Amino acid sequence: MNQQLVFVALYETALSLIFGLLTLYLALKIVDKLILKQDSLRTIQEGNLAVAVFKGALVLSIFLMAQNSIEPSVQALKVMVLSSNKLKAGMLAVAFAYFIVFYLTSLVGALLLILISLNVYVSATKDIEEIEEIKNKNVAVAVLLSFVIVGVTIFIRPAFDNLITSFVDFSGLTRYEQAEGGRVAPSPSIQP
Repeated sequence: MNQQLVFVALYETALSLIFGLLTLYLALKIVDKLILKQDSLRTIQEGNLAVAVFKGALVLSIFLMAQNSIEPSVQALKVMVLSSNKLKAGMLAVAFAYFIVFYLTSLVGALLLILISLNVYVSATKDIEEIEEIKNKNVAVAVLLSFVIVGVTIFIRPAFDNLITSFVDFSGLTRYEQAEGGRVAPSPSIQP
């Protein structure tokens, strides 16, 4: 058993748990403020299935896009650990810095994807006010719009994942070594 790889797996698990919960909280707040423009929890408690289905689909889409931010960070840490055969605090800091940049990029990308998808679909169906229909308990509109959002997310997710991963300079990570005199060699930067 490689203890460094066990630590990398624990790092991935911790990121998934902590930022999964943070993403859930942010997604629920963002959907209410930007899209539904109301406190949907009360509406859902009153039995509005349409709002619940639609909000669930939006949260799922945000989760699918934000989840892409974890893997490049974990791979960066794994490359550094395996190339030096040691686990150092600086390596963890570099991997976590990558993650934060990727996480924020993924959240912004998810929101843009959802807003663009909604606007395109709503513009194409001028005879229906989808959000108002959903607020008025129209489950059919909620299901259709939910499938549109989740479908677009599934369609674009692999390309977005490749975009996020392309920012990591893996060749620079393999040279992560402790320089003489106790200084850490310059850490790799995120490449445009």
